[in-house]
Amino acid sequence: MVLVLVFLWLLTIPLLMAVDTYRVYSDLKKVEPMVVSKNWILASELLEKSERRVSGLESKIERWEMRDWQWGRRFSDLVVLEREILEVGEIGLELAKIGSVLSEGVFQRKVVDWEGSMAQMELGLGDLEERLSMVQARLGGDWGWLPGKWRMEPRKMAEKIGDEKEKIVLLKKSLETWSYMLGVGGNRREFLVLLQNEMEIRPTGGFIGSVGFLSLEDGQFLDFTVRDVYSLDGQLKGHVEPPEELKKYLGEPGWYLRDANWEPDFLESVEDINWFLEKEMGKKVDGVIGMNLAVAEKIVEVLEKVYIPDYEEEITVDNLYEQAELYSENKFFPGSSQKATFLGMLGNVLLEEIKLLGPDKYFELGGALLEALEEGELMIGMNGAEEAERILSDLGWNGQLERVSCGKKENCVVNYLHINEANVGINKANYFLKRSVEQVVDISSDEFSSVLKISYENTARTSAWPAGDYKAYVRVYVPRKAELDWIMVDEERIKSDDLTEKIKGDKKEIGFLLTVPILEKRKVELKYSLGFDQVDDNLSFIYYLQKQAGWRDKTPFSLLVSLPEGWNPLQVYPEAVLVSGKLLYSDQIKKDLKIGVELAR
Repeated sequence: MVLVLVFLWLLTIPLLMAVDTYRVYSDLKKVEPMVVSKNWILASELLEKSERRVSGLESKIERWEMRDWQWGRRFSDLVVLEREILEVGEIGLELAKIGSVLSEGVFQRKVVDWEGSMAQMELGLGDLEERLSMVQARLGGDWGWLPGKWRMEPRKMAEKIGDEKEKIVLLKKSLETWSYMLGVGGNRREFLVLLQNEMEIRPTGGFIGSVGFLSLEDGQFLDFTVRDVYSLDGQLKGHVEPPEELKKYLGEPGWYLRDANWEPDFLESVEDINWFLEKEMGKKVDGVIGMNLAVAEKIVEVLEKVYIPDYEEEITVDNLYEQAELYSENKFFPGSSQKATFLGMLGNVLLEEIKLLGPDKYFELGGALLEALEEGELMIGMNGAEEAERILSDLGWNGQLERVSCGKKENCVVNYLHINEANVGINKANYFLKRSVEQVVDISSDEFSSVLKISYENTARTSAWPAGDYKAYVRVYVPRKAELDWIMVDEERIKSDDLTEKIKGDKKEIGFLLTVPILEKRKVELKYSLGFDQVDDNLSFIYYLQKQAGWRDKTPFSLLVSLPEGWNPLQVYPEAVLVSGKLLYSDQIKKDLKIGVELAR
């Protein structure tokens, strides 16, 4: 009987500890809805209760020396993981409180100590990043002993934490810019927001159908007014000669704000946009924000659904592009006074819905907007704010054509590529367009020989507006010293008279007209070579593909690199496959791609 009682006693202790472990897990799941309802006191109490449970478990593990036996070590690992997750939860709760206070300051005009709150936010984000790194490392351990259906969960969690850490780092780096844009410190800011429709793609993302004026002061939201771009263009006095290619291919005799985003470099387009804004409205702004429909899609995904009264439509992620296509603006003359465009109304509705979001949704929304900035679908150009512009440039959020270099690294070559399209067919054919990109690079002892292949398919079944043939002015940017050999469309070489070549800073611009009829495919092939000084023992090269804003689909991409005979790759990042002396890298163009390769003889 004594032996039986001792056995039951020894069995009861781990069972009770297991129950406590599960209770901690269960309580942590209850914290999120409390954050949503801003029940900070109850959330704090629940975290404190979990803290006491974990401390009790740690004490029992130490007292019973459970780490000395295998299952005890595994149980101990779970408890340590819970401890670290608790610390993440505590930091996250404090950040949620700060975020809630700041959001109330912005949208409800409550008094906020912005300087102190932003300092706390910066410290909290730094602590959160550090704690998440510890949890991620812990999840990378040996969890093979878990039951089969749970065995992959730690790896999935680690990958998710990696994504969240990237957003935290970006948010921390950009805090100063957000403070400037909000006008913290008693300043007033006004931004022009370009509501761009990438179903009619233009160099900085999409056609400017509407513009919004966003006003902020001392950390508070004041107003967001949407105007139809045609009504503004109707106020332009006199004639403005358009760029040569815009006039030639779009057939516009004059130049207006709606076509002012003609330069692929967003900051260059911002200069033209500011000029037109002043001429048409006599107005100056603190900056220009380019926002594509893809950004609205990310916001709708956070909100789940929105209702647009003027159109009597409920919008979700599943029907956003279809509804935008259905209600595409069909106005081709300045001074039109029709009701606000679909995108203009959508912008107003989204802003009103954002004001009502809970704390958890603000973090989700922030993550979605950071993602849009990283993908280049949301761009910000400042007018005269040097420090804010420097931060945006470092983060790659200002839409500039990147200046990529090897820094101080010797024997290094940069192969830059940017494909930029401008729909000049006056339709929404990009909604029906599919594309893929391949590049084949052959490296010799002193030259990169590159063949770029871009495949297009126009799936539209009718020529009736807003569908139709895809007619685009395509510009390809390669390194300045690159020598163009030829360009072919479906194996027919484009004549030199139909090509334009320009030097733009450290890049060469190659432009040509492309037409993809409905229900047809076209393949563009462009061959160029890039020489470099001959090297003996080692060679590095950076391949940088800069995505055009407005490529809303996940465009397939592949890079095939043929190595010189006798040379081998020492390092490739990201990972690539080596087959018969050739490196193969494949991905989707969701954002800029940077590939680094080090070779040695």
